[in-house]
Amino acid sequence: MRQRRRIELLKDYDCIIQYHPGKANVVADTLSRKSVGSLAAIRDDGILRFRTRLCVSNDGNLRRELLEEAHCSRLAIHPGGTKMYKDLRQNYWWSGMKRDIAKFVAQCLVCQQVKAEHQRPAEFLQPLSIPEWKWEHIIMDLVTGLPRTLGGNNAIWVIVDRLTKSTHFLPMKVNFSMDCLASLYVKEIVRMHGVPISIVSDRDPRFTSRFWHSLQKALGTKLSFSTAFHPQTDGQSDRHWDGPFEALYGRRCRSPVCWDDVREKKLLGPELVQLTVEKVSLIKERLKVAQSRQKSYVDNRRQDLEFEVGDHVFLKVSPMKFIMRFGRKGKLGPRFVGPFELEPIQISENLTYEEVPVQIVDVMDKKVSKEREVEVRFQGLKNKPL
Repeated sequence: MRQRRRIELLKDYDCIIQYHPGKANVVADTLSRKSVGSLAAIRDDGILRFRTRLCVSNDGNLRRELLEEAHCSRLAIHPGGTKMYKDLRQNYWWSGMKRDIAKFVAQCLVCQQVKAEHQRPAEFLQPLSIPEWKWEHIIMDLVTGLPRTLGGNNAIWVIVDRLTKSTHFLPMKVNFSMDCLASLYVKEIVRMHGVPISIVSDRDPRFTSRFWHSLQKALGTKLSFSTAFHPQTDGQSDRHWDGPFEALYGRRCRSPVCWDDVREKKLLGPELVQLTVEKVSLIKERLKVAQSRQKSYVDNRRQDLEFEVGDHVFLKVSPMKFIMRFGRKGKLGPRFVGPFELEPIQISENLTYEEVPVQIVDVMDKKVSKEREVEVRFQGLKNKPL
C-alpha cells in the first residue's frame, strides 16, 4: 500500500529516471548503498566456515603450523607469497590472511639464503676518473679458452688505454711464465707508450703475484684491482668519436684511400702538437658527458642503502650462476649466509683492523717436519685499530 501511494503521488509529475554511476555519486545516500543480504546456514559438525572455506581461529600456534606446513614441508618447496596465498585460500580463511602469508614468506631464512634477489642493486655508480693524457692509465684483461693457433697461442692479452680507447691485442699462451709476460709487456707497451701511472685489472693470479707487484713497484705504476665478482670495474664505456687513431696521433691515418688529403705538410709542424692537445681536451669533455649520462641512467635503477650498528645483514657468497656457492654446488646452494649483526669497528688509514682475543684458552706447540708451529685457541674478540 505504501508503494501504491507513492506511485499515485508521482504520476502527476513529469519526471525522467536517469542512471547515475556509483563512482560519480560522491555523496551517496543510504538507499543507493543499501547492502544485499546473504544467506547463511548452520551446520551441526561444529566447524565454522566462510562460504566453503574453513575459518581458522585467532590462535597463533594453529596459524603458524598451517603456514609452516604450506611453506616448509617437502611437498611445498618454499613457494612465494602469491602462490602460497592462492593455495591456502582454496580451503582456509582468516582475517588478514594475505598479509600474514606475505610476512611469513619474507621472514623465511631458507628463502632469503637460496632464492634470487629481486630488489634494485645497492649503491650508486662510481665511475673511474678521466685520465689527463694518453696511455697514462690503462686497463688489462686476459681472454682465455681460445682455439690454439699455428704458433701455439691460445689466449689474448687485451690492454686498453682508458682515454683514447686504443687497444693492444697481444697473443700469448696460457702457460706463459711471469718472465715471458713481463718481457711482452715491456716490449709492446712500455717501449711504445712509456710506463703507465696506473693499471686496472681483475684478480687474476698473474696480476696478483709477487713478481708482478715487484715489477710495477719498480716501474712506479700503481695497481688497482676490481672488486671480487664485480667485473664492471674494468669494463669499457662506448666510444664517442670516429676512431682511436686520430685520438692517439692527432691526425688522420695516412693510407692510399686518403693519400691526397693527408700530405706531408699536414703531418709535420708545431700545429700538430697543438691539434693533439685540442683533441685530447675534446675527448676529455666528451668522456665527462658520457660518464654523467651513464651514471644518471644506472642510478635510476639503484638504491642507496644505509646500515646502522645492530642491524642484521646477509653476506652474499654466490659469485655467479651455476658455480660453486658457499658449501654446495648447483642451483640449490645458498646465495647468502647469515644473518650477521653489524658491530662497530675502528678502521685505520690503510683500511685494516685487528681483533684482540679476550681470553686465551689453550696454547699447543708442535713440530711439523722441520718447522715449528704454535696453535693458539682463544675465546671472544674485540676490534682494535692497527
